[in-house]
Amino acid sequence: MPFTVNGQQRIVPRHSETLVIGDTLALLYREASGKVKKDGVYGAKPLHHAQFTLLTGDRYYSVVAWPNRNHPYLVTDTIYKRDWVVTGKKKTILDFSCEHAYYLNTKRDTVSAWFTRSIPIALGPYFQTGLPGLVLEAEEHNNDLLVRAKKIERGVFPVAFPKVEEIVSVEEYRTRSRKRRQ
Repeated sequence: MPFTVNGQQRIVPRHSETLVIGDTLALLYREASGKVKKDGVYGAKPLHHAQFTLLTGDRYYSVVAWPNRNHPYLVTDTIYKRDWVVTGKKKTILDFSCEHAYYLNTKRDTVSAWFTRSIPIALGPYFQTGLPGLVLEAEEHNNDLLVRAKKIERGVFPVAFPKVEEIVSVEEYRTRSRKRRQ
């Protein structure tokens, strides 16, 4: 789907993501990943690039099933702290009143987000976290990335970490990745 940024037409990446929020844990995964439930529990089946966030605390976990799909592991790090600026602009997304915020990332790219205080969970797609409500739309202007919520389902959703062989820090993951490339 094309959209316009600063007068230039851009193309939105062709994948959708789903955010499932349980009592203590949230799961963000690509819809194209296939079956996401195991025994009725979201996240119990390891999915490459699935992201888990504890609703309390400051850690996130990402599933890595590379180079061996039979031995996935979790990479963990602290949630990035963003210097969000809330602008006061408002709009409605999926019948939720949303507020606009932005920050400059490390590449000096403006990242915009629309969040709702009606769902007071500081989560969003692509690590857009730290606002006083759920991010329903996020855009990275120079990276041509636009993510918008399509629907919100309310209910009881059991979410659990998948069974993996180990949990490693992001530093250990980077060290392993460098060694594989040599």
